[in-house]
Amino acid sequence: MKNIQKSTKKGNIIFAILGIALLGLTIYLYINTRDFIHTAESTTGIVVDLQYDSSGDSDVYYPIVSFVDDQGKEIDFRGSSGSNPPSYQVGQEVSILYSPDDSHDAKINSFFLCGFYT
Repeated sequence: MKNIQKSTKKGNIIFAILGIALLGLTIYLYINTRDFIHTAESTTGIVVDLQYDSSGDSDVYYPIVSFVDDQGKEIDFRGSSGSNPPSYQVGQEVSILYSPDDSHDAKINSFFLCGFYT
């Protein structure tokens, strides 16, 4: 009986530490996303290609997006999330958010990026 109680206490401590670590990670990601959204420039981009990736457990397509930043430079970037079937089509216009300090730090403005802020 005492072994079971000791084992249960250790398990509770491990789960509490894991829960606190995950909460800390969630808060960190939330703050980074919030800060990015509040400081980012907004523009429209075009999906110019779909990049096929089979390196993981499944086959997915990532959108390759091209846009022109506020300095007039054409920037291409790969969307951060892939899917199968593809979520975007070549030629489709998409809303873009990018860092004014680094235009290559760009993201497709989607629910997964800022759904909680709209």
